Amino acid sequence: MSASVSAWANQLERDGYVQFSPEGAKSAFFEALNAEVERHFAEPASSITPIDGAIRLKDGVNRVSAICDVINSDISQTVEAYFKSHFKVYWAQIYRTVPSPHSPDASFLWHVDNAPPHVMKLMVYLTDTSKESGALRLKPRPFSDQLLGEGFWDRSNAARFSSRLNDESTTKVFEGGKGTAILFLNWACIHRAAHPTVGYRDVVVFDLIPSIEPWNEHLKRNRRHLSQRDSDVCPDPALF
Repeated sequence: MSASVSAWANQLERDGYVQFSPEGAKSAFFEALNAEVERHFAEPASSITPIDGAIRLKDGVNRVSAICDVINSDISQTVEAYFKSHFKVYWAQIYRTVPSPHSPDASFLWHVDNAPPHVMKLMVYLTDTSKESGALRLKPRPFSDQLLGEGFWDRSNAARFSSRLNDESTTKVFEGGKGTAILFLNWACIHRAAHPTVGYRDVVVFDLIPSIEPWNEHLKRNRRHLSQRDSDVCPDPALF
């Protein structure tokens, strides 16, 4: 294990997240990926709107053949160092977040995901992303632990935490160009999506769980299952 991978795995455990900068050598890859995703979103029949302000490609993993190639060796080694095992992709979707005139709801409110501790989420930006265009917001793990310990849970009934949740000084905003990747503990870190005020944000999202075989071997057999569901509810992992 390299010193960098060890440091990233330790940061993931301590802070609940790691951000990876885009790979310069893969800039052409991400430009091509962005163009392909744009083409699919331009076809109305290829997407659905599960919640206000978010559009999802139908079966995006199988529509966009190279999408899983965003998982590079730095990411995969960091996940394996954290889990101390191989991992597999449990769920994957391609989303676009767009401006909305309505009040934030669902994933646009501060929340933790209803997931067990043996899960982590990987987001990879497919568009250049800023605070204004919808960058992910997250409260680092120590701060999240404090609020969870005080009873924060229900995103729609969190008025007594609002001043601390909306404090920008304790909020990590993940800005970056195409190919920026964020690994985070979605069950431990309070986080939220954001409606863009400028443009939109395209992102591929993976749920990762421990596995007895390498992720790319598992993917060869199970890719067809990963994004075929119409809801965000993950299936029994033993099915695949």
